[in-house]
Amino acid sequence: MTTHPEPVIALTIGGSSTTGATGVEADLKTFAALGVHSAVVITAIASQNTNGVQKILYIPADIISQQIDSVFSDMNVRAVKVGMLGNSGIVKAVMKGLGKWKARNIVLDTVMKAQSDSGWLIESESIIEMEKLLKFCSIVTPNCFEAERLTGVRVKSINDAKKAARIIKAKGAEAIVIKGVVEGRRISDVALHKKFRIFSKRMIVGGTHGGGCCFSSAMAASLAKGLEIEGAFEAGEKFILEAIKNSVRIGKGIEAVEPMANLMHR
Repeated sequence: MTTHPEPVIALTIGGSSTTGATGVEADLKTFAALGVHSAVVITAIASQNTNGVQKILYIPADIISQQIDSVFSDMNVRAVKVGMLGNSGIVKAVMKGLGKWKARNIVLDTVMKAQSDSGWLIESESIIEMEKLLKFCSIVTPNCFEAERLTGVRVKSINDAKKAARIIKAKGAEAIVIKGVVEGRRISDVALHKKFRIFSKRMIVGGTHGGGCCFSSAMAASLAKGLEIEGAFEAGEKFILEAIKNSVRIGKGIEAVEPMANLMHR
């Protein structure tokens, strides 16, 4: 009888988007592109397009808890990517579930707003609850706006991002990447683990719808496959650069990153 190797399994916890290019749909593609099987816990259903978010249905907390139990009671989950949470009840359910099952290699994408829209994807009072999740996390990946909301530091430069990263690390996160610091014609991600690392590049032409999701899920997949945090930083940066370079226009608004680019060009 033919035996097959045990698959590498990672879990994505987050919202489902009708664009198919952000949220858990982006995570699914990213995990698949990196050879990782994805289990899924849905926290919300977003009616969304590339111009913005029209409406959101939040999943009841008890259903989210059940989803988490269903996954962990049956599967060997090696990493978890947490995205859109939405409200305090959902945050608490996710935090309780991850603690109950002693989840490891957690990457938190602190989703607060859709890039294409000014509307909130999380209730403002829930951000306080989200901060309690930090102590569970291997990597936290806020953008400049989200880092500002978590720390009170106005992030307009690499030095600002370093200050904010230190504050987030002090709240309990093992490592932080503050995304998208723009200075002149360069854009940088500021990472802090045991020391600071700056991943800087010239601004490139390409869409970024779904970029934050793909970046954090690429790091989660890397941790699931056995990479250490520093290696996950590098893998995530390489992956998202290719996804942006190969972005596609799926609608009338912001172009979407293409997480399957490495497979499509073989």
